[in-house]
Amino acid sequence: MKKILFTTTALVAAGLIAGPALADKANDSFDPIPSQPAGVTLDLGGFYKAGFGYLNEDADSTQTGVANQRGYAVKHDVEVYFTGETTLENGLTVGARVELNTSDDRDLGASTDTQDANGDEKFAYFRGAFGEVRAGNEDGARRLLSVQAPQGSNVFGSGDSYISFGNIPTGSSAAGVATFTNFTGENDTVQGLGVENEDAAKLIYFTPNWNGFTLGASFAPDANGSGNNNVGLTDTESTSGNVFDIAAIYEGQTNNLGYKLSAGYTVEDSGVVSTASVDDEDAYSLGLNLMWNQWTFGGSYGRFNNVDEVANEDAAVWDLGVTYETGPYIVGLSGSFGDYDESTTQEVEYDTYVLSGTYNLGQGIDLTAAIQYHDLDFNVAGENNYDSTGFMVGTDIRF
Repeated sequence: MKKILFTTTALVAAGLIAGPALADKANDSFDPIPSQPAGVTLDLGGFYKAGFGYLNEDADSTQTGVANQRGYAVKHDVEVYFTGETTLENGLTVGARVELNTSDDRDLGASTDTQDANGDEKFAYFRGAFGEVRAGNEDGARRLLSVQAPQGSNVFGSGDSYISFGNIPTGSSAAGVATFTNFTGENDTVQGLGVENEDAAKLIYFTPNWNGFTLGASFAPDANGSGNNNVGLTDTESTSGNVFDIAAIYEGQTNNLGYKLSAGYTVEDSGVVSTASVDDEDAYSLGLNLMWNQWTFGGSYGRFNNVDEVANEDAAVWDLGVTYETGPYIVGLSGSFGDYDESTTQEVEYDTYVLSGTYNLGQGIDLTAAIQYHDLDFNVAGENNYDSTGFMVGTDIRF
C-alpha cells in the first residue's frame, strides 16, 4: 500500500512540476537542433562587386564562341563569409572561415548565370608560435603567397579580375586552327593547373614571419576533391591528385622604397585518363612589386606545363602594371600577356590591356571604371585576329 501511495504521489508531483513546461512546449514549434555548448563568436563580412560593360568586337564568323553574343551586360560577384576565432589560454588561436559566393559566372559571353549561393572557400585554422595550419577547401600555397601586377581597380583588371567583359573565342572552324584552350579564363599568372580545382580540400602550412619572410606549403590528395563527408575515396587510376605547392613571399622596405617578392611551384600527379598515361602537370610563378611614395610598379610571370593533362601543351603568362594613389583616387595602367602552345605548330597569343581608376566614396564603398582591350592571334595563315574594346563602370561595396 505504501508503495502504491508513494508511486502515485510521485507521479502527481511530477505532473504538477512538468505540466506547465509541457504545456508551453506544446505551444512552441518543434526545434530539431539540440542545444550546444557556447562556442566562439561569429563575425560576418563580405563584398558586392558589380559592373555594367559595353563591348565593341572585331571577330570572324569562323571563330567559336563570339557569334550572336550581346555586346553589353550587367555583371556582379557577391560573397558573404562567416568567421569565428578564439585564443585559448595556452596562446593557441583556433578559428574557421566559411564563404558563400552567389555569382560564379563572371564572363560576358556565358549563356547562363549562376544565382544560387555556392560554397566557396571553407577551412579551419590553428595559429601559434609554430606558424599556421589550415585544413579545408582553400587556394594552394602558390596562389596565397603570390604577388601580381598592381591594378587601378579591385573589380576590373587585366589578369585575375573579379568581373571581365570579353567574348574570347575558344577556337575557329578555319583550316589549321586548333581549339584555343585558355585554361586560365584570363591571363592569370597564379591560376590553378588545367584540371585542378583551386579550392580542392587540402592541408596548408605557413611558417611564422621571419623579418618579412614567410614560407608556405600545401597538399591536396584529390585535385577536384570537395572534402564532403558523404563521398567515397577517389580512384587514383582515373583522377588527378597529389597536388603539392611550395611558395615563399618576402616583404621589406629600404628608406622610401618598399618591395614584395614571391615565388611558388606546383606539381600535380595526372594519373591515368582514358587508359592512356599522361605527363604530370606543373607550374611555377614569380612576382615583384615596388612601392615608392604614391607609386606602385610591378609584375609577375607564370609557366604552366602539360596543361589539361596534354603532353607539350604549355603556356607562359606574364603581367605588368603601374598605379598612382592620391587621396581617395587610384589610377592604373596594366597589361597581361599569354602564349599558349596548342600544338607543335601553333602558338596562340592572347593579350589584355586595361586603363582603370577608382574613387573611394567612404569607408568600404568604391566607384570604379575601366577601358579594356583584348587581342587574340591564332597565328595561322588566313585567320584574322580577334580584338575587342570594352568600357566598364562599377562599384565595390565591402562589409
